[in-house]
Amino acid sequence: MTNYPKVAVIIPTYNRYPVICRAIDSVFIQSYSNIDCLVIDDGSTDNTAQLLKDKYSSSIHIYRNKSNKEKAYSRNRGVKETDAEYICFLDSDDTLTKNSIERRLYSLLSCSESCSASFGIRLDASYNNNAIDRYRNIMKSGDILSLDQYLSDKKWLSTNSFLISRNLMLTYGMYNEKLANNEDVELFIRLLTRIEFCFCGTAVTRIFDDAKNRARNNFDKIIKHGTMFSEILENNHSIAKKIEKWMPSIKKEEYAELLGALYHSGRYKEFRKMFNKGLNRDLTPKTVKFYKRYALSYLRATF
Repeated sequence: MTNYPKVAVIIPTYNRYPVICRAIDSVFIQSYSNIDCLVIDDGSTDNTAQLLKDKYSSSIHIYRNKSNKEKAYSRNRGVKETDAEYICFLDSDDTLTKNSIERRLYSLLSCSESCSASFGIRLDASYNNNAIDRYRNIMKSGDILSLDQYLSDKKWLSTNSFLISRNLMLTYGMYNEKLANNEDVELFIRLLTRIEFCFCGTAVTRIFDDAKNRARNNFDKIIKHGTMFSEILENNHSIAKKIEKWMPSIKKEEYAELLGALYHSGRYKEFRKMFNKGLNRDLTPKTVKFYKRYALSYLRATF
């Protein structure tokens, strides 16, 4: 690969020391060398910034938010702070595979001129080698991901799995800072309506599930956001038109997540009210799991 453009890996974090060290170390062992590692400390209260400075010294760039601003703000800040030509992101409790940046950058630079981003497969507890083969049977290295493909299976893309030019991220992307949940899905939908994503054909990130503070378990924030995600999509008329056939399923997924947050928060009366309201609007999932939760909500409310 000629010229070896600089790639920034942006890692937002909040109270995840020492777990974040696993993420940073995976950046240092990359087969590609021209990398800047930026950590955006989102107002941590566990002394993350100083501990990282003591451990890594000037090997990484550390930026600290004065208060907790959420992932979207922190990722956007990383994009603005770096001067790298290309960027990718990494959650602070996950890792990159050894060839992650090299394979994605090579794929992007080798793809057609219309291709503006690249992506690979994510690995987690449910993503074994058989799963990798399954995805490779659907798409080959160099293939372009369509918006319909992504919306039919959102595991094609994740925050950790794509690489894009910084200029295009500034022009067409940047995370919606109103969202603390589904901000990645909203970004991918927006980008896929404007640019092409090229598949690099290999695993590029490994997802772990051992961090204590995970967004999907922050039920208060999910409840606070309500249906903001689908409303943002609907209010963007150019995007809404392109995803019109997908909006019913998007709304149902969002509604199910909101119902789950109410249930797991013990807000059973609100859960039942929303459950019944959703039945009338064909939003409540008609599954055994949710009907069971509805019945249990009466029992658990008495304890």
